[in-house]
Amino acid sequence: MNKAHNKIQWFDKLRLNSWEVEILIVGFVLVILIQVPALINFEIDKVMNSTSLDHKSNFIYALGQFLALASINISTSILTYSFSAYFIMRGFWVGVLGLSSVYPSGINIKSLNFSEKFTNEIKKYNFNDFIISVDNICSSIFSFSFLLSFLIISFLLFCFQLVLIVSPVPIYLEVLYPDGSIYESTLEVVFIVFTIFGFIYFLDLFLFSILKKIKWKPFAFCYYYIHLFYKYSTIFFIYDNLYYAFISNIKRRIMLLVLISYIILSSAFSPIDERPFFAYQNSKNIMHYSYYADQLLHIEQEDDWSYPENPFINSEVVSSNYLKLYIPYLPSLNKSIKKICVDIDDINDDYESIEDQSMLLECINQVFNIYIDDIQIESDFIFYKYSHQYINIPTYFMVVPLEDFSNGKHYVEIIVLDKDKLASDLTIEVASNDEHSVEIKVSEDTLIDRIIPFYLQKD
Repeated sequence: MNKAHNKIQWFDKLRLNSWEVEILIVGFVLVILIQVPALINFEIDKVMNSTSLDHKSNFIYALGQFLALASINISTSILTYSFSAYFIMRGFWVGVLGLSSVYPSGINIKSLNFSEKFTNEIKKYNFNDFIISVDNICSSIFSFSFLLSFLIISFLLFCFQLVLIVSPVPIYLEVLYPDGSIYESTLEVVFIVFTIFGFIYFLDLFLFSILKKIKWKPFAFCYYYIHLFYKYSTIFFIYDNLYYAFISNIKRRIMLLVLISYIILSSAFSPIDERPFFAYQNSKNIMHYSYYADQLLHIEQEDDWSYPENPFINSEVVSSNYLKLYIPYLPSLNKSIKKICVDIDDINDDYESIEDQSMLLECINQVFNIYIDDIQIESDFIFYKYSHQYINIPTYFMVVPLEDFSNGKHYVEIIVLDKDKLASDLTIEVASNDEHSVEIKVSEDTLIDRIIPFYLQKD
């Protein structure tokens, strides 16, 4: 009996002093969380800018990486806001606790000498009850932040499972069943059923298990097994105790208030646009630091432009008779390039052909049309693995001559063939260095990809 009693006392003492463990964990985690978003956003950029859309398997793997990183990113954001709120509330709690030790009798009503109505109101105040209430709020914030993060991870895991249903399996089954008639209809049924039941399941979770209150036996029986399946497939079983503890003890309006507060706080830090007389759209009158290689060195990893994905030149002020033009290669353009350069095989580490490389460059020279002001420059690209401060970027590179241009303001204009409106009846044959030729499908429409202003100031 004494052993059980001691165990209960130890547990009660641990529960009373849990704030010490909480504040240590929160402090340690916050230091890490502050540094995580920049790294996660950069990794998301890497995934998005290194994905080829012409291979389904590559796209699926990239999508899986994106969902994993997105879940970490959202959870990190939630934990950062909630832990910051926790620190504020816990600091307030410590202050009240210290004040109660200085003034153990609480409020001195006689010294205030208020009127009867105010005195009666103040008599209701109790330091001990107030301290306990604030302590409960702090502990609830600490637990609720983890609960919400896990719910989001579970939902993203469900989304990834949807992708797995419709994508990797057909990659292998297409070889066995080229006509697709056998498995496509089955996959469609599985996908629809999995999506509908999953939507019902998460709707129930985010509405505080409102569907579990339906006591109609046929529905309760079916939904029990639906819940059981998704409970394990989305790892809900790991934190279901925490979830049920919250929805059974905390009023729904309080949890909704927390969610609304999080949304308001997230949007409150967005700057208000009070700069109506400054242009931001791409034009020959706008210089942006992401256009210039020497400015990329000053970009921090949390900046939106830390992964260059648009054309850029060496500097905003050019003092020589040439400038360097870089056009980052993105695998997401593979499908479009293949539509334009129809006779070129894949070029990669497994099969590198000098002949194919030359043919592709001839094609790229026709795809990207370069202008200085309104004067077209003959394209002469080469593959260049550009060394960026965070990642090495494959680019198409060429030197643009400036001998015939005077000092002053100029702009580089990169115009590409419209990859979305390719005309199948209009083609150009581009002769390569050997006997082979490259067939290019050309659209009559073009679009401007980038205009990069610069100043020419020859020494």
